Amino acid sequence: MRFAASSWLFLLFVGTTIGANLDELVDKFTMFNLTTKTFRSPPVSLKSGQIANTPNDWGPLDWPEGPIAIHMFQGNLVDEEGKQVPLSEVYVHHWLIFALDGYTPLHNDGVCSPLLNVYGIGAELRGEPYLYPEPYAMVTTGKEKWTANLHFIRTTNVPDVQDCIECRCPDSDPPKHPRGSVGCCPDGGQCYGMHNSTHNDAKNYYLEYTIGYTEVTPKHIPLTIYSMDATASDTYDCHVDYNIPGPLGEGETNTLVGVSDVPANMSVVYLEMHQHIGAVNFTVDHIRNGHEVRMCNTTPIYGSGGHAVPGNETGYLVKIPYCTWEADKPFVLREGDKIRMTSVYSGQTLPGGHPWHAGVMGLIYMHAHTTKPTQTVCIDHFEKLCGRPPYKDENKCKECASRNWMSLKSKCTIAMVEEQCQITGGTGDIPAPADVPSMSLNVSPYPPTAGQTVEFTVTGPSNTWFAVGFNAEKPLMEDGLGMVYQRLDGATSATLEERVLGNHNAGKVINANYPHEVQTSATTTVVKFKHVWTGGKANCWLFAHGEVFEGMQLQYHGATRGYSCGYPKPAIGNITLV
Repeated sequence: MRFAASSWLFLLFVGTTIGANLDELVDKFTMFNLTTKTFRSPPVSLKSGQIANTPNDWGPLDWPEGPIAIHMFQGNLVDEEGKQVPLSEVYVHHWLIFALDGYTPLHNDGVCSPLLNVYGIGAELRGEPYLYPEPYAMVTTGKEKWTANLHFIRTTNVPDVQDCIECRCPDSDPPKHPRGSVGCCPDGGQCYGMHNSTHNDAKNYYLEYTIGYTEVTPKHIPLTIYSMDATASDTYDCHVDYNIPGPLGEGETNTLVGVSDVPANMSVVYLEMHQHIGAVNFTVDHIRNGHEVRMCNTTPIYGSGGHAVPGNETGYLVKIPYCTWEADKPFVLREGDKIRMTSVYSGQTLPGGHPWHAGVMGLIYMHAHTTKPTQTVCIDHFEKLCGRPPYKDENKCKECASRNWMSLKSKCTIAMVEEQCQITGGTGDIPAPADVPSMSLNVSPYPPTAGQTVEFTVTGPSNTWFAVGFNAEKPLMEDGLGMVYQRLDGATSATLEERVLGNHNAGKVINANYPHEVQTSATTTVVKFKHVWTGGKANCWLFAHGEVFEGMQLQYHGATRGYSCGYPKPAIGNITLV
């Protein structure tokens, strides 16, 4: 575990105690040029023993306008008057905040499909702020719809609080066969033991959340969330919760070990873990080629301040220390590495509770920078086994997937494979591979004919060079044309450069300052240019861009690249044909 000695975010929070005054923290953030804003969710009305478990698209939540770079996020639970509410009154089973484009989650790339949230976890909300070392940040577009899944349980007047907050199911048979599950805590229902309740004492509660952010600059390195679950047996089959039979005597523990594959290359700067009451330890180990390194080791902290002291409630799990790394020394994971999660529980429980547990969890969320989404990793591996699309027959494609499932399952979900097999037909009009998700291309008119002037509109990241290649008859792009938008070292402005591409190299420059128009925002640059189409059926396309660390000057080797070919329509992702 590393703390950034040079990062003001971590210097600020070293030594922060449970239940620290949020107003004081906001004042400190303001001193460091972070804009901070505090919002509240819509109200959640609860009677004694009642459950709220809102859908994932519940909201929308208020959010700062425009593209922003989030460096800090902190959650809280308050009542109508803005006073903090103790867990002994309303238990926060979980609070999950999503960024959606329609119904598609953003800023989270799996691997657990039930856990596609950006922020939020459980009852430890007050003791676990999200903090990122500069220049890492959660970079938003301003177009996201922010929503929440809030699972709150009001425990006033409940006879067995432990059964209630562990979401005991009707078929539970403790102590040897306890069973609890999120599914046994439906929205609007009553928790175990309260189904015949006549209490009519509804109160409104709110998730209060504070966001610390700055404007987006080219220096920011965007983060993506990756979730993993100790219950998974093959990375993607995340069961989320599990049960611990008892009774567990003093000194006895229950240990669950899960191993998941790392889906893509990534640099991790923040890692959080989630467990429930009874947890005593959580370790995360990194495994590469049989060599193991302890990535994170944490011991949950339990409250001792009294029954109704928000942030320090006696017997409740109130904090799970997270792990973080310095901006210049992130924890580097490679595709194919393994993560071992070890979740340890004891019979520890609330005063008056029992020494077994139901519906507990052992989850991790890694906040990391990556240039290759999980779906791209899956598709790359799938195409090595079953070929590139378009596929002549969807069923035969699925048969290939079934034959190779033992190899595919560590990198793919069933949904990813089914989507890939739906790319059929002989036209080559297929969705873009996600190798270069931050780029797009518009070609007009299409398909062009030889000698025709074509207008290209290329969108790429604003903080590094990018390029498109075309007029090539094979994916190697040799002798094809390439247009590179870059700023040479020492130059004051960027230019568009025309090249003849080589075989696995950047080729030679034809025109160092090709005529073009450009529009730049905080996150993207749009370049428009016209070019005479010289190819007939030569329609292999290349997209490429550099890493933010490389700056604006072309560095061909190590670039993020993607290509595809097709006729009459190019089989390349994110290309819009007019």
